[in-house]
Amino acid sequence: YNRNESLVQVGRIRGGSKIYMKDVTSFCDKTGIKPELELVYVHTKNGKKYAVATDAFRLIEWKITDDALIEFITDGFYNAKKWTEMCKAWNKKNQDLKSFSDAIKQNFAITKQDYIYPDYVQIIPDITPENIKDFNSSICVRDKQFIDFINAIPKDNFGRLKFWDIKICTKNGKEMIFYWDDTHKILLMPMEK
Repeated sequence: YNRNESLVQVGRIRGGSKIYMKDVTSFCDKTGIKPELELVYVHTKNGKKYAVATDAFRLIEWKITDDALIEFITDGFYNAKKWTEMCKAWNKKNQDLKSFSDAIKQNFAITKQDYIYPDYVQIIPDITPENIKDFNSSICVRDKQFIDFINAIPKDNFGRLKFWDIKICTKNGKEMIFYWDDTHKILLMPMEK
């Protein structure tokens, strides 16, 4: 079984229907304090595959739904630069599947895989009416982190952002800014006052 041959075939089969690979790396930590937070973490839970990035103030969880991406992106840690290269190669109009495959190989050659990623699921709020309310709060956040949060939210067919989809949620008594849909869970935690 040769992955490169399969990738070439996938590129031909996929044709016009395109599912984009989400570049979640703007949510990776850049301080170096916790090396595992500088990486994109891919894992499978309940039969679904997810890519996660967090810097402990923001978090994005993207559900990978494309069958080819599910097959070729294995569970593990991905260097942020290599993840971005993979996204660019996959998302090109004429997919560059060789560059995509090369970036995956290079990632596993340079990225340690023995990290333990934090149990991020515990901070994602339950999506229930009592935990979610409209965006009306005095939460304070850093502007760059808020911009990254806004940029990560999928836009409609006209490139518009629907602000009413952004909510304030509560988890363990703490409010945070939250967006979710079928494939994304994105949250932004407030700065301490």
